Amino acid sequence: IEEGLEDRGVAVTIGPPECRRSLCRVALGAPDAGALGTLYGVLESEQGLYGWADTLVLDRVETAADGKVETHVMAQFVRDEP
Repeated sequence: IEEGLEDRGVAVTIGPPECRRSLCRVALGAPDAGALGTLYGVLESEQGLYGWADTLVLDRVETAADGKVETHVMAQFVRDEP
């Protein structure tokens, strides 16, 4: 995802996922709100988590004095229990 956005001129950072059973949390960073919005769009597409995650939960966005933004996304995966 990062490389695909970089090819489009959108610089973002995606941290390593922290997963517990059926829920994963990922840190996201971008230089501005527009870039973060573009990243959200990709996450919701077939190039992102569409078709994999059953639910995406967007956390609050924190904006630094320089305009950089950081947030977290939680992805829930519903799995049949054996």
